[in-house]
Amino acid sequence: MFSIHVILGLAIIIISALLLLWNALRFGNGWKRPGFGRILIGLLDLQIVIGLIVFIEHPIWGWFLLHPIMMIIVVGLAHVLVSEKRKPQTQLIGYLLTTVLLMVGVYFAIKFG
Repeated sequence: MFSIHVILGLAIIIISALLLLWNALRFGNGWKRPGFGRILIGLLDLQIVIGLIVFIEHPIWGWFLLHPIMMIIVVGLAHVLVSEKRKPQTQLIGYLLTTVLLMVGVYFAIKFG
């Protein structure tokens, strides 16, 4: 289960970065095309569930807890800011924050895991 969590996590970071670029182009050119935020949010939700299963199977305490705390914050921010109901600028900030904070969360996992 851990390897699935790692592989899916890497895929989510790549998808998040690609969606950040897509939405920067979309908003910069005034396109009315979809932002695909639901895909990112669905993958993040799945990653949280898998992460919780991994944590229950192999609990790690101490500074490592920064990783799940950061990831829960990231998912919450993504749910709020990436919604298609938000202004384009807010969505773009949401994609940027999601991508950057995902990388910070992964850093915590590598550093303290």
